[in-house]
Amino acid sequence: MRREGLLQMFRHGHGCDGADPDRMCYSVMGHRVCKTAFVRITGIGNWSLQNARESFRSGHESSLSRCELGYAHGIQPNSKDNTYIDARSWLEYYADKFGDHSPMEMTTYLPKGRKSTVYAMYVHERGGKAVASLAVFLAAWRFELPWLIMAPALCNFVHCGVCDYLRDQIDRCPRSASAYLNALIDRLGSHFRFQAAQRLAMDQIAERCNQSEGKRWILTIDKMDQNAIWLPTKWSMMRTQLYRNGERIHVALIGTWWSGMASSAEIHLRTVFEDCKHGADMQCSTVMQNFHEKVLAEKTCA
Repeated sequence: MRREGLLQMFRHGHGCDGADPDRMCYSVMGHRVCKTAFVRITGIGNWSLQNARESFRSGHESSLSRCELGYAHGIQPNSKDNTYIDARSWLEYYADKFGDHSPMEMTTYLPKGRKSTVYAMYVHERGGKAVASLAVFLAAWRFELPWLIMAPALCNFVHCGVCDYLRDQIDRCPRSASAYLNALIDRLGSHFRFQAAQRLAMDQIAERCNQSEGKRWILTIDKMDQNAIWLPTKWSMMRTQLYRNGERIHVALIGTWWSGMASSAEIHLRTVFEDCKHGADMQCSTVMQNFHEKVLAEKTCA
């Protein structure tokens, strides 16, 4: 805005002296001053005045600053590596490989997580080459790929049924029935406190196991099948005979988190087939197999 103001000043003050049509007349608060006084009063340097004069002589009507370009200046040709375009191209490749593209929606969903984690994968896959900074990476994501969205949930079972039921009852309760409404709110608050105490107790047990130097172990396990977990859907195969009438193999993912390991990894993922009638049988079998592997790994590293 200051450069455009100088441009307007040169346009209106140029040639104000009839004796010299190329002479510039400077004024401050309506009073004519010399150039030296104008520079000292306003603090505008000779370099800015010279640029404004050259712009006026070139017939410029406005002056667009670099900050107004935003991140669009990242696509201008320069001698440096164009990290802005590099980040965008990597995001498009990542979305095509791991995103869920639905023909009924304009958006593509990535597995739930943090954008900083996606940036870490981008830096890792570039293998030491010039990469975009986190700010440029997020700007390319925000401005160029607004249709690329992180999934809001990991699976269909992240919501607590009791919480949803109590919230629904609160919405159904009229405000005139204040006693019932307050009772439901207190019940929901006590449920939240129970959940918080349960998580805190699990974290405390896991911390004691981590501090036991491998003498105490605890694990948490969860099984997710392909219908529950958020996995990319191959929409191009949905109309094939295999998906319509064929017998497909169902695959599940069982994850266990071990606390108290001295040498082996804490997180263990195992891909299994749906060959058991009950999920509990599959989890017990997986726990025994993982436990056997952990014992051998800890014994070898001890």
